[in-house]
Amino acid sequence: MIVLGLNIFHADTSAAIIVNEKIIVAIEEERFTKIKHYSGLPINAIEHCLNSSNINISEVDIIALNYKSKYNFFSELTDILKYKTSK
Repeated sequence: MIVLGLNIFHADTSAAIIVNEKIIVAIEEERFTKIKHYSGLPINAIEHCLNSSNINISEVDIIALNYKSKYNFFSELTDILKYKTSK
């Protein structure tokens, strides 16, 4: 089974190819865009993963996306509260 894993719903977007439960290649999009903590769609990372593993997108069985609606919620809330109380 071939899985294309995508981290796309927050900063540091990336892509990975997993074949039979083994990570073959993984890379962050910022390596291509040179934008620290890039948060757009990782087109270059996807292309790199497919090319470097010699896999065509039609061979991918599953595209897995991360999703956590409250990602970083508590750390961001803590930062906001620290900022408010330090004023």
